[in-house]
Amino acid sequence: MRDCSEFPGNARSCKETFRLYAVQLMNNEQYQNVWNSGYWDLIDRITADTGRYSKHDPATATVNQEVRSYAVTKDAVYFAFRDSGACISILNVKVILFNYIY
Repeated sequence: MRDCSEFPGNARSCKETFRLYAVQLMNNEQYQNVWNSGYWDLIDRITADTGRYSKHDPATATVNQEVRSYAVTKDAVYFAFRDSGACISILNVKVILFNYIY
């Protein structure tokens, strides 16, 4: 999370969240209006829990790590991140798939 004071125009506040979405498809399915928000499942609204990065004091920087679970029941899954003006940067994304056969 960046310190809001570093933004031009002296931003008094900045958003501290982004949204994580997923959509599942079967092999024979086609995307239909992929940008329709009703098409995607909202997994979570993710917030910056701790730490702020400031170019004036880089020693105070911390990196948040968030873990989310999502059950995949179809052949394919796509993930999307929606940021509406947040003061954040996504540094790394790791997707781990467990395939349980019963």
